[in-house]
Amino acid sequence: MIPATLRALPTRVGLGSGADRTRRLLPLVALAGLLLLTGCSAPGSVSLDIVESDADLAESHLTHSPTEATRDDDAEARRAVRAVTREEAVVVEDRRYQPIGTERPVRIDGVVYRLNATVVDSREVPRVEVGVDYDPADDAAGRTVQFDALPERDREVLATVIDPDYGRRTDGYEVNESLPYERPERSALLDGPLFVAYEGERYRVAATRRGTTTLEDFRYTAERVATTAAYGERVRQTHEFRLQGLDGNETAILESAREETYYPDSDDDAGFQALVDRFTARDEDAVRREESYGNWIVEWRGETYWVSLRFTGFETAA
Repeated sequence: MIPATLRALPTRVGLGSGADRTRRLLPLVALAGLLLLTGCSAPGSVSLDIVESDADLAESHLTHSPTEATRDDDAEARRAVRAVTREEAVVVEDRRYQPIGTERPVRIDGVVYRLNATVVDSREVPRVEVGVDYDPADDAAGRTVQFDALPERDREVLATVIDPDYGRRTDGYEVNESLPYERPERSALLDGPLFVAYEGERYRVAATRRGTTTLEDFRYTAERVATTAAYGERVRQTHEFRLQGLDGNETAILESAREETYYPDSDDDAGFQALVDRFTARDEDAVRREESYGNWIVEWRGETYWVSLRFTGFETAA
């Protein structure tokens, strides 16, 4: 069942229409952030992930999009993405920012969809800044309120703001969040600083009105693009090119990059510079290209690879 905040509109429009792996592509996508941290001090890096199928290529292309469709912790938005592929449209209510990105298509159950968003309503609501003191003095004065005794909106706010695993314990308010707060007259937090007993801990909480903020309702529709495999085939046909004419240094680096991410020791690495020149000279073929980073799809030695190249400390051909 779609939650109350996801209002499904009446449906009117139907949504129409191999080799051993050197490294598994999809698990490594999840590790990309860790790998970047490992070599963050290096002037560059390159990795080659073998592409086993067009469906895998589509998954990599969508995963590497600059903006993910939803934040990992936004369960309502994730439900909306799934719901909109079955309904004519879905409305996600009361958001300060667009909750579902539309910059790249999304993959749902083996099918790729393009999402469209329209603001259908907006309103100004009070804004409240909430501060949390994780280490109040034992003899600090003030009344203590049990979390479950607070008004519903206060509980929602504190469940978002308070993190029992938060590591810092210094004097004063350590966390300050600015949040929309409809009907602030019902808030117990705005009556003045108080202590909240929550999950076995005692926190000092202060809330202050800070003007207003805009909440919007976003109406989403979905257009079926293709199956995942067909989408991957289009990506391959658009971006893939053959790597050839490599010198010995370039070949050695790519051989290493097939096993694990290669990090040059310095910006004097001639082989790495040659690869940077080679790839940045083909910006028109890049799947993604930023100032010092890019993704390309190449055919090399009879296999297709997804190439991730970072070149912060190197000159480019452009």
